[in-house]
Amino acid sequence: MKKLEKVFLEIILILFSVLIFRSLWNLMDLVAFFNTTGFHLVALVLGIILSIFAFRKLLSAR
Repeated sequence: MKKLEKVFLEIILILFSVLIFRSLWNLMDLVAFFNTTGFHLVALVLGIILSIFAFRKLLSAR
């Protein structure tokens, strides 16, 4: 695969992933459970744990 084609496909992936993210965000706004403090705390803690895990994996791969 040519480098230019790869860059083009990566740009498409980034742009359309933004659309998917925004659509999921809007759908989550419609469900009452996703707007509770408890869910936000669980999502925050889960996000922190998964981010630390991913960073450790990335840094140990070098």
